[in-house]
Amino acid sequence: MNLITCCYKCPNRKVGCHATCSDYAEGAAENAKRNALIRKEKEAQFDFSFNRVCEQRLKNRKAGKR
Repeated sequence: MNLITCCYKCPNRKVGCHATCSDYAEGAAENAKRNALIRKEKEAQFDFSFNRVCEQRLKNRKAGKR
């Protein structure tokens, strides 16, 4: 684990500058929004019928059926 965290674009690099760097805060907020959109898209693509088929197959395997 890297204990020294500093911004890549920071002209005044020092240990722990993420807490005060506005560039890092903007980038982190943008990244969080992007990740939230990706998560929503993945949840929207989830198919409940596929999940039901998988659960039924697991039940059949546990019961010894093929």
